[in-house]
Amino acid sequence: MKKPAFISIIKCNIRFTIIFSLLSIILGQSPDFNLTINVNGGGYDYDLIIGFSSDASDKYDPGIDKYAPPPSPPGTFDAALGWNNDRWYSQIVQGDTSDLLEHVWNIQLQYPKNGSINLHWDNGCMAPLGTFILQDAFGGELVNVDMTAVDNVTLDNPELRTIQLKVTPKLYFPKHPPAGFEFTPIPVSGTFIGTITINGQSAKGCDWLAAFDENGNCAGSRALIINDGLAWTNIPIYGDDSTTPDIDEGMNPGEKFVLKLWDASSDLIFEYPESFDCWSNQRGAPMPGCGGVGKSYNFSDEK
Repeated sequence: MKKPAFISIIKCNIRFTIIFSLLSIILGQSPDFNLTINVNGGGYDYDLIIGFSSDASDKYDPGIDKYAPPPSPPGTFDAALGWNNDRWYSQIVQGDTSDLLEHVWNIQLQYPKNGSINLHWDNGCMAPLGTFILQDAFGGELVNVDMTAVDNVTLDNPELRTIQLKVTPKLYFPKHPPAGFEFTPIPVSGTFIGTITINGQSAKGCDWLAAFDENGNCAGSRALIINDGLAWTNIPIYGDDSTTPDIDEGMNPGEKFVLKLWDASSDLIFEYPESFDCWSNQRGAPMPGCGGVGKSYNFSDEK
């Protein structure tokens, strides 16, 4: 039987809305993050902050950027960012999807008497944001560090007074689920709680957990939450909408689900080795006997 015209119009409108929404996300999202590098030497330290924001310019922005004073006397430790011929403790530049090019900040150093400086940063969620390279001014002959692979470097050559920080931002949407983790929220759901590890190590706040029903439909996904060094999930797992019998949005009573974890640093998806037969509609509340505060779930990258 031929479908009524109004059904075709509704489907067309839904398809247009989805496409328009995706375009709005892509066109409206610009690089928006910052990175703090702690530089220490001689018992003192400085936090140097770089980053991208749609609210910033490539010049001085009150409330965002912070100038650094002239360097301290020779023989004493000092560190600052060099950008546009000025010294900074914080320099956030404009984030724009049309400018996903390499940006270079100079880290200007003055060594303490012992001739050693250490740089440290948190690289847990850096990889999805872009490429981050620390390099000397000679093209990497003395220093060439992929900051997404390691989280510190020690410099012990006092003649090496300028290190280039080269950052190329990527398109990354931390508030939107990775591909394949999209879901349809409805009033029928139960929340799964637990801590998440990868190969025995705590996962990161940029990693996402998703639940899939027996038909492979994503029934819910959410980024992890870091608390006291642990990666927590409190993911609502949604049911199947009884008002749309031709569409399978999620779980039905008695149906099992599997958990999959997107590791942002490697862009890989790991599946938990066991399925779960414990879903129930709790109207968004935690599901009895299904996860819990004392439960931990380890995902492995071993085949």
